[in-house]
Amino acid sequence: MKRVFLGFLFGIISISADDIQAYGKLGNLGIHILLSDYGDTCSMRYYYDSQLMDIAMGECDVSENRYKIDLDHREGKEEEHFILTKIGDKLTGGWHQNSKNSLQVSLKIAPHCYTKYRENHLAFKQSKIEKSIDKKQIIWMEETHSDIEYPRVKSDTNKYQKLNQRLEEEQKMLAINYLTCASPYTYGSGMENSSNTVEFLSDNFISISSFQSYYCGGAHPDFGSHGNLIALKSGKRYEIDEILAFDVTPPKYTRGDGDEAFSAHAKYRNEHFAPMIKKLVFQSQGWDLNEKFDADDCDYADEEVWDFPSWHATKEGLAITPIFARAMRCCEEPFVIPYNLLEKYKNPNFPYRLENIAR
Repeated sequence: MKRVFLGFLFGIISISADDIQAYGKLGNLGIHILLSDYGDTCSMRYYYDSQLMDIAMGECDVSENRYKIDLDHREGKEEEHFILTKIGDKLTGGWHQNSKNSLQVSLKIAPHCYTKYRENHLAFKQSKIEKSIDKKQIIWMEETHSDIEYPRVKSDTNKYQKLNQRLEEEQKMLAINYLTCASPYTYGSGMENSSNTVEFLSDNFISISSFQSYYCGGAHPDFGSHGNLIALKSGKRYEIDEILAFDVTPPKYTRGDGDEAFSAHAKYRNEHFAPMIKKLVFQSQGWDLNEKFDADDCDYADEEVWDFPSWHATKEGLAITPIFARAMRCCEEPFVIPYNLLEKYKNPNFPYRLENIAR
């Protein structure tokens, strides 16, 4: 099955309105828990307030309002388990480790506390400074719970405040991805690699490319990439459909808009975007448009691999990475389409010449 990425949110957990979010004490340590009750079974994860890193529990049994949750996935050995009872807006019980250590657990149920506490307690510190570029300086900030680094832009005045707010939002998303990607094997994150690179800092934009490899559970490890092209003055993050328009104006779509909006978006991508992106990639690579690829090899002639690609802006052009089924993930490499080839397809609402993006 082909993957469709409309946002880079692989690590963020799915939370429903029926899930129990609670905070309180495990012994004298602050914790937050997320408990999903499915009737006869359940699932739970929690984090220590000082660390914010998810610990995903294993088997979870329900008997009326009593929950027994085990963490036993490492070499079949019992590591820890909770026994909790729900009475009103409270969860009480105990935590036990290796049948030796036991601590009392006392929690209060509070909607949204699991997500809000973590979001509100991310912390940043300056990690390094790059040399100035045209009186603009790149400062790298590290989120201290995840070690994720992401840039800010500094100048002699405060004119990049909106930009830096946007950059902080992007870093928070990456940090939460890291902290919610609980490793199924060890205490800690399943995020093996998370790197961010400033492709360029121009008069009007900063371009950042990101790559992550991870295993948050499931059948196989995975990886992904994405880019951010952000206007320096406004802090606006541009999507590729706001930059390019093929034949028709792309229908507006934001993640979560609903089935009807996505259908219109997908129709445009399938009928207009994918064929033209494929044509431009082939042209930039010097390939014949009718070139045939071995079915067992990377079939770049298949238009479906170009309808929802990942992308980022480079100094030379837009780097487009096709999306393949898992068995062919090795085929996912970026192909740069030069700006001069893209200029005639500029979205009329995009306020800059494409050739000037990186200047």
